[in-house]
Amino acid sequence: MFEKVKMLGVAVALMLSPLAVSAATITGQIDIVGFINSGNSDFSATGGVDLMDPGQVLGATGDFGTFASNGDAVALTDIDFTAPGQIWEVGGFIFTATAFTAIVDGLIDGFAANGIVTGNGFDATAGQILFTTQPDIGQANVSFSSTTIVPLPAAGFLMLGALGGLGLARRRKKAS
Repeated sequence: MFEKVKMLGVAVALMLSPLAVSAATITGQIDIVGFINSGNSDFSATGGVDLMDPGQVLGATGDFGTFASNGDAVALTDIDFTAPGQIWEVGGFIFTATAFTAIVDGLIDGFAANGIVTGNGFDATAGQILFTTQPDIGQANVSFSSTTIVPLPAAGFLMLGALGGLGLARRRKKAS
């Protein structure tokens, strides 16, 4: 009986012990302002946006705030909605769009883009930008928020291993 309690205690300890596995994902938000060439921009699914480089950081929080400050220049890349790619670079971070959604052509033109931000030794982190512009003045406002991807904790695998070990120990005890 003592062996069962001891084995159960070890299994529970393994399940509850924290692991040294942690992803260094990027957290925070960065807001960018700039201008577009309205005459060369087409907010349709097959269009794109002619950005006037450079843009400027309007605000940065979290990890972005460590590397980028208000007023910093932002390198902007023209956008082709049919060929996702790099959109902005600032403070050692680069945002690369992987898909465009919610493209709106109207009183306020805009779109959303899902993508990956990389840089400064962090893990590649999924995030989304929301891009709006006022065509009459050609000013664009971009807000980027990163979302943290939480990997499946290895503790789950440890729990399965511990339960399997308990099952094998029980089976071995029955056999003897």
